[in-house]
Amino acid sequence: MLGLVVNYVEVFTLVLVRISSFFFLTPFFGARNIPVQVKIGLAFMIALLMTPALTGTEAGQMYAGAGFAELILIILKELMVGVALGMVAAFIFAAIQVGGMFIDMQIGFVMANVFDPLTGHSAPLTGQFKYALAMLLFLGLDGHHGLLAALLQSYNFLPLGSFAFSGDLLSVVMQTFSVMFLLGFKIAIPICASLFLTDVGLAILSRAVPQMNVFVIGMPVKVLVGLVMIAVVMPAFIYLLRGLFQTMYGQLDTLLRVMGGS
Repeated sequence: MLGLVVNYVEVFTLVLVRISSFFFLTPFFGARNIPVQVKIGLAFMIALLMTPALTGTEAGQMYAGAGFAELILIILKELMVGVALGMVAAFIFAAIQVGGMFIDMQIGFVMANVFDPLTGHSAPLTGQFKYALAMLLFLGLDGHHGLLAALLQSYNFLPLGSFAFSGDLLSVVMQTFSVMFLLGFKIAIPICASLFLTDVGLAILSRAVPQMNVFVIGMPVKVLVGLVMIAVVMPAFIYLLRGLFQTMYGQLDTLLRVMGGS
């Protein structure tokens, strides 16, 4: 009886480590304005629900009576799994901030960064606006349920303690990092292109009318054009967000398959 209790506690600890590390990095669950107690409590409850299903598995019984050093090693493995999954999801969402940074550089908002309560850092003004819209759409489409499903599905690909580092894992992370910049560029390109054409028009105007102070009128004109274009391309941005969410789930699936060796 005591052995069963010890095995249950060991499996619960391993499950809690993977879930907690995942929660602290992923979008929405990892937001800084969500109290740490809430995150830990949610991770604790999910781990409590998952443990009975995993205790009777081959992986769960394998570590019954494991030594202290072996248990620490397995905990580190579970920590790396949760961190890897959380980083991939966070990288994809960071594409919105990257796109906002590109736009702010063109409009002239680069000096007007605002504090982002979700990440705890300063963020581009446009990126913060688009990120808030993306998060609302993400929650409206039950995207947080998809993240939880990916986390639970990870135990099918990666049973407890089965993680083994490989070069393919690093390749997937780097690929996700490059996808982040590509998606950010796609978000920003329509607005940046219109602002570039605005700059060209202002340059032609300054040559045609030398008496006009382009630097004085240029900034408000670029701000106006930028805000109008943000409103015009908003339907396309919403459509792009749906593709971004699918990309995130696809990258998570690829990561799980690579870590699981399938």
